[in-house]
Amino acid sequence: MSLEGDFDMQPLSRVKPGRVLSTWGGKIRLSTRPEVAAKVADCIAAWSNIEESLCFFLSMLLHASENAVTAMLAATESRAAQLRMIEAAAKAEMSQKYYDSFSVLLTSQIRPAIKDRDKLAHWCWVQEVTAEPLVKVESKREVFVVTAPDLERMYGRFDTARENLRFATALVWSKNTAQERDKAHEMLLQSPQIRSGLEVLNAGREKTQESRPTSPPPEQSG
Repeated sequence: MSLEGDFDMQPLSRVKPGRVLSTWGGKIRLSTRPEVAAKVADCIAAWSNIEESLCFFLSMLLHASENAVTAMLAATESRAAQLRMIEAAAKAEMSQKYYDSFSVLLTSQIRPAIKDRDKLAHWCWVQEVTAEPLVKVESKREVFVVTAPDLERMYGRFDTARENLRFATALVWSKNTAQERDKAHEMLLQSPQIRSGLEVLNAGREKTQESRPTSPPPEQSG
């Protein structure tokens, strides 16, 4: 586990204690690490596919054209605000059972994917003049080592999120029968993250119900 939550990259201070970076900023060319560079591009492209799938989900949910939904989301600059908009619409339109699963999907897979993508796109890249296939990404606190296996796992998480978003879209597609929607929901629930997230959600609801004070019995007249 890295210092950045679910991100696989390990701090340089842990991988190579005492190592001093030889190149900061300037002419950083990821093409000098072709395997890593290709996988970085794969991950960023995979996030773009997730964004497209979110747009399609919302268009199916609202029975609106994709062009209109794309324009609406593009007018909302923050991705966090876009997800809140999508989640609010889903809560208003979906059944409680389906909405719970979609909400957990956003929390457990879509939002973490945003954080992963932003690290690749917005952190400052640095590198060493070395034969080793390492590229580093700098955060405010630490310098992390990025390797091809790290990026392969990230891509796998993106692909899982996109696939589960496809199942979620089937829940709101008007042409699907109730049986087809239930089948798509079963496929969504095959994800361990979705199942565990729902367990936490339901446990929290039960705890809230138990903590509510019981109403006193009505006073009897006479």
